[in-house]
Amino acid sequence: KPTIEESLLSILVITLTNKKKKPFSAYTSQARNQFKITFKRLFYYFGFSLMWLLMPLVLAIFLEDKSGRTMFLIFQGICVLIALPAIILSINHLLYNGKLKLIFKKGENKFEVINDSHSISFNKKEVVKIIEIDTGTSRAPWGEYGYSIVKFKDGSELLLSTILIGTIDLNEQFYIVKKEYKEVWMPLLKKTMVLNK
Repeated sequence: KPTIEESLLSILVITLTNKKKKPFSAYTSQARNQFKITFKRLFYYFGFSLMWLLMPLVLAIFLEDKSGRTMFLIFQGICVLIALPAIILSINHLLYNGKLKLIFKKGENKFEVINDSHSISFNKKEVVKIIEIDTGTSRAPWGEYGYSIVKFKDGSELLLSTILIGTIDLNEQFYIVKKEYKEVWMPLLKKTMVLNK
């Protein structure tokens, strides 16, 4: 009978060697791709900031509180300030894209955006440009955050968080569309949809 350690090791090996699913993929069937914000994906983006938030606590336990309460509070304050932009960005992106779902049907030029219970269908041929906004750095705890602005012929815009759909996945759906890149310190979403019809 295998030991607990051997069982856990075999589960870990099976999980790591399973190539059937891409990490963080929201691929649902052969017919279509669905993208939505999941806890797993949000944790991937917020994980680095979470380490900063927990670091003072881990050090306090490790040092057995020899540094004193004042030093702990100062260090905790610094770590909160470092993690604060990621906290703000997570809340902001969840507020505007948290209930959004994108559905791309294979072999079709149409895609669907579902926000809560409202569904809007778009034609890929109507997309004239995609502007990708990010921080321009991966060193900051909030460096992975960003969003894409999908611009349509009629002047409408659709703003999509990278937590919802990564730039690589989005570019695979619109590979012939003109791309533009911009860097900002804090890639905050302002709206989900700007309609100019």
